[in-house]
Amino acid sequence: MSQRAPHAHAAFVAACAIVLASCSHCDRSEETLASNSRGDSVLDVFEGCTSIGTTLEESIYLVSPTGERTLLVSFAPNPGILAEDGKSLPGPERPEAVWKDDRSLHITLGTVSEVSEQKRTVNGISVSYRIGHILSPKS
Repeated sequence: MSQRAPHAHAAFVAACAIVLASCSHCDRSEETLASNSRGDSVLDVFEGCTSIGTTLEESIYLVSPTGERTLLVSFAPNPGILAEDGKSLPGPERPEAVWKDDRSLHITLGTVSEVSEQKRTVNGISVSYRIGHILSPKS
């Protein structure tokens, strides 16, 4: 019996993987938030996946006039929490991007679960941020 147990476990794990893979589903959306006069644009990419749980990921990219994408910020958006410790959480719900000029960009995020990457300068463009609230800041 002890020789069969590892095989039974492997079969169980394989069956679970097949079930999870067939039950998982991801949706992805892309939206241009702003463009400058040089042809650079700011692209918001959102992906939500469901399986046993739900994962939400969002990234904002600088897109050059030739179409090259460079990551600016990556974060987990607010999963729907409206208040924390009795206080309403700040918006906006969707990210916002504003070009101050062709070499200076400002990005505003409302409440997010966490920020995993954030760049201040990309391809000679200075990027500033305002983040309303981080629910679970990285240590």
